[in-house]
Amino acid sequence: MTLQEISAFAAVVETGSVGAAARRLHLTQPAVSRRLQSLEDSLGELLLDRHSKPPKPTAAGRRAYGLARRLLAAADDLKLAFGAPETGGEFRFGATPRLTELVLAEVIAQLRRDHPKWELHASTGWSDPLLERVLAGTLDAAALSLPLDFQPPAGVEARRLGVLGGCVVAARSERLPSALALEGLAGRGWILNNDGCSLRGTLQQAFKARGLPFEVAAEAAGADLQLSLVAGGAGLGFVTEGVLQRSPLRKKLRRVEVRDFKPKLGAWLAFRPGSSRFQGLLESLRGALERSLASSRGPA
Repeated sequence: MTLQEISAFAAVVETGSVGAAARRLHLTQPAVSRRLQSLEDSLGELLLDRHSKPPKPTAAGRRAYGLARRLLAAADDLKLAFGAPETGGEFRFGATPRLTELVLAEVIAQLRRDHPKWELHASTGWSDPLLERVLAGTLDAAALSLPLDFQPPAGVEARRLGVLGGCVVAARSERLPSALALEGLAGRGWILNNDGCSLRGTLQQAFKARGLPFEVAAEAAGADLQLSLVAGGAGLGFVTEGVLQRSPLRKKLRRVEVRDFKPKLGAWLAFRPGSSRFQGLLESLRGALERSLASSRGPA
């Protein structure tokens, strides 16, 4: 088993084909196939399902991929520890939908300016699955929406970037008092993300803690669609301050002041410790996220 074989396997998983992996590694397709076969022979496991198009990792392949990323990262760290210059590579990071809507485009643009040699791979998901991917080594970093007192698990470091304040919104035409208690919203339908969203979980938990009924009128992916439905009178919404401020629909919406519900989530950057090859990227990513969050009026 060699690093070249491991690198070939990781490239096939990441690009989706032997041909694309060969182009990335500047090898012929037969050379990549030979390295894959040699790695599978060494491990005694079939790592790729070659009957699927594109080839997908088997259960053993998914486990092997996470370990492969760690080995390749450690090899890069070893080179940098002895003065090898930054030559670029791939940097994989994720962000929750709310942070994606607020800041991701600006952050990617900033990273491209600061680190043009790196190929960036951005993905979106809920905080808990993204955190698991950082822990497994299939993501190098992730911007997450989690409680202010979040404590990262062993094997992950986290830096808080800011505070996200949540706010209840309704259609401008909705007849509601200018301020009320959460109990006054019981029985109303909500337009929300599906389960897994930290913001939705905060709202649901508040209703549950008070023994109040909670009703979802519709699940809709993305703040734009949610606020469009809210503006049309389909239900109440619950978004971050920054999303409301940036929405082109804000003039059709009104913020509902809830006296006994002032939720706040932390915006966190999670990454694996000891990744020296990513040190410059992580610093740029953290700075870009902090600046974009501040300019979005998301932090409270």
